[in-house]
Amino acid sequence: MKVTVLYGKRVARLELPSSTSLTELAEGLAERFSLPDPAALKFKLQEGQPSLRVRDYPEATLESAGFTSGCKLRMSVSKHAAAAAADGGQHEQPAAAAAQQQKQQQQQGAPAAPATAGDAKFIKGQQVLYRTREGTWQEAKVVDVDYSILPFSYGIEIDGHYRETEATRLAPLPEAEAAAA
Repeated sequence: MKVTVLYGKRVARLELPSSTSLTELAEGLAERFSLPDPAALKFKLQEGQPSLRVRDYPEATLESAGFTSGCKLRMSVSKHAAAAAADGGQHEQPAAAAAQQQKQQQQQGAPAAPATAGDAKFIKGQQVLYRTREGTWQEAKVVDVDYSILPFSYGIEIDGHYRETEATRLAPLPEAEAAAA
């Protein structure tokens, strides 16, 4: 069975037996893309089916999961695993530390967390706020949009670098909202 796996801007074209389990697929891809936890991977068919988390279906095979030869899968990492990898496995910040961090950002002139984060649909060329792994907000520009999957996928340019992200990590700029009203 031929399968194309998309992970951000990376592509893996594989030829596997239909009896390959999701766990085996995840382990191979985690090694190939240097990901920490294969069980935290999720696969989604481009046609809009729900994501299949490897952790929830460890014994499922490609065939039993409904994947067919020639299909394209979008692979992602569960939010909890991504957060744990980003902070070196440490637990999330306590509320007091998060409040202190937000206060420091405001004093330094960094944008504060908007109330509508993740609620909007963005267009190419739009200036937005992007939530970093550290929880800070930075200005970015939407340069690519993919509405074919949920949550929507956006390519943004931040500090001259391209990055792919989901709508849940983006928010409209407060100035843009005020101008639109």
